[in-house]
Amino acid sequence: MAGSFEEERVNSWILDYSYQRAWKEFSSTSNIDLQTTRDFIQWIVTQPCMITTERKLKVQILLFLCRLSDGSDHTTRYSVNSNITALEEALKNIDSIEPLLGKKHVNCLEPMRTSVKKQAVLVCCRADDFEAGKDVFQRLWQKPSSKEEKVLKKLEKQVDKNAVDNLQKVLVSNDKAHSYINFNTYERFLKKAVEYLSEIHDSFSIPYLLQQAESYEKKSHMQDLMKGTIKFSNADIQQYMTSNGIKSLTRKAQQNMETKLQRIREAKQIQEGDVEEMQISESNNNAESDETEHEENTSRLRKRTVQQTSTPKKGTPKKMDNGSNDESDSEKISPLHKRLGLEAESSILNPKKGQRIPWNYGETKDFYKQVKKHGVGNWSKIRDNLHTFRTNVQLKDKWRSILSNESLISKLYEECGKM
Repeated sequence: MAGSFEEERVNSWILDYSYQRAWKEFSSTSNIDLQTTRDFIQWIVTQPCMITTERKLKVQILLFLCRLSDGSDHTTRYSVNSNITALEEALKNIDSIEPLLGKKHVNCLEPMRTSVKKQAVLVCCRADDFEAGKDVFQRLWQKPSSKEEKVLKKLEKQVDKNAVDNLQKVLVSNDKAHSYINFNTYERFLKKAVEYLSEIHDSFSIPYLLQQAESYEKKSHMQDLMKGTIKFSNADIQQYMTSNGIKSLTRKAQQNMETKLQRIREAKQIQEGDVEEMQISESNNNAESDETEHEENTSRLRKRTVQQTSTPKKGTPKKMDNGSNDESDSEKISPLHKRLGLEAESSILNPKKGQRIPWNYGETKDFYKQVKKHGVGNWSKIRDNLHTFRTNVQLKDKWRSILSNESLISKLYEECGKM
């Protein structure tokens, strides 16, 4: 059934990927799963796709690998009332593969064909069914006719005499533990088949879907690198600097990319080598910001005092004695604050500038644990782990106050351990 151009193209990509997946599975496990991979293959080979010589080869190799997966059982049949074993069916696939190959890869087929014919007899003997082995031997190793001999001579192919002699000895012995059977195991046969086919497989191009996946992965990594959202070692940065992806850019774009990468490298060096200096600088900055904030709060407080002493304008609600409006404070408190037991919106979740928030014991205890973990002086790291609004200077001052309070420090020693 013919499909649209887009459908055929997509099916072709899926077929190429299915072959790659089946080959990888067979190479690693010497088997193709009957319930998953084969069902998928069975579906895709029936769909309309863009036929090429390479895809014809892939379909025949897929069928061949399935036959080898089933070949260890000489009773397996693919059609009703058929006496042909799975490995004999595999020989038909080899005959279909041969005309599709160039002269460069044809030489690998003949030893593979001989190996399959030999195993077709041995699997019967291994199952102690020597009568079936004799039938297979007669079908595959019988003396060719004069016409067939001319064809073999023309193609410079000869029947493996040693294989014929050894198989005849095995069939006569009726011994399934024969040394020739034990030496030519089915596992070794499958590994040899992979070796024979690897020459053909390596000549195939990488499936389009895998190319796109690899390209997307590289592009994604490049974007993360430029954004600085992921960390790279110096070796990784050097690899990106010399990669084909950057070389393929225009000269200006390449210079911009290299500049950004250089900045990332410098930032990484600063993080690794100058952590102490950055912390000292950050502490100084926080101290300056706190002083500025204190001045701003003092100025606001003065303005607020002047406004309160002035005559209220018409339409403004009258103040109560405690400075609040007629509206109850409880209406202004959000459900989250009520649930946490906080009295006003200006709590530790959202402190107002200039408002001093006292430390409770739970917060002090968490602070002590972080100091114990990261060490005295690492206020920036401790602040980040506490997720607190308090500044580095405030944390430093709090630590001094803890040390000066003997009862508090002894209680913390008892509950959290000494430093």
